[in-house]
Amino acid sequence: MELLAPVDKLLQRGCWQEALDETARLLAKYPANPRLNAYMGLCYFRLGRYDEALPPLQRATALDPTDVDAGIKLAQTYDRLKRYHECAVVAAEFLKRRPYDHTLQGLLEAHERDLCLDRDGWEKSQWMPAKLQKMSNR
Repeated sequence: MELLAPVDKLLQRGCWQEALDETARLLAKYPANPRLNAYMGLCYFRLGRYDEALPPLQRATALDPTDVDAGIKLAQTYDRLKRYHECAVVAAEFLKRRPYDHTLQGLLEAHERDLCLDRDGWEKSQWMPAKLQKMSNR
């Protein structure tokens, strides 16, 4: 796509700030472009600005729920922000689309226990591993 060619070149060279500037300029004209939003999130992520990476990555995955690469970066961003429940939810969702992705598998494995917040009775299992609960004298 010609629209993305200048950004692609900058990303390939690792010029994150320049790519971010170009992406911001293009997003002013094409705010609903999921790829541009994903690129903006990637640039912020590579610059270590995780709080700023979150909104464009969320927009990118909302605009194109099939963009697994944006989903991976979104999960990694949640991980860097120590928002482990969201990380596990996103990783589990995008693993449905790319079941053999090692990055998603690793994120889900690391934070799978945080998915317990979605279950009834999570308070009982949150602080005590299941194997210890069975040993209870109650």
